[in-house]
Amino acid sequence: MNKQQKLDKLQKEAPDEIVSFIKAAKKVKTIDGLSISGDAATLDAIEDILKFNPSTVEGRELKAGILKQARAKSRKGIDGKGMFFIA
Repeated sequence: MNKQQKLDKLQKEAPDEIVSFIKAAKKVKTIDGLSISGDAATLDAIEDILKFNPSTVEGRELKAGILKQARAKSRKGIDGKGMFFIA
């Protein structure tokens, strides 16, 4: 099953959860590496948004993927090596 099929299945089976996934994914895009405290706060906000147990396998996979991406991006820093502009 490809990504679009998984999202379509998730939309049909758990339409109320998809809203939370979209909010969290939008927040991931705001992690910019300028401030370590700002990125940590954004990561906390993402974790709060996703603080529920998805009802489908696709939802659990999506939640894990979003959290993994957010944690990795928040550790990257501005140069991609962990250096932040503001500590």
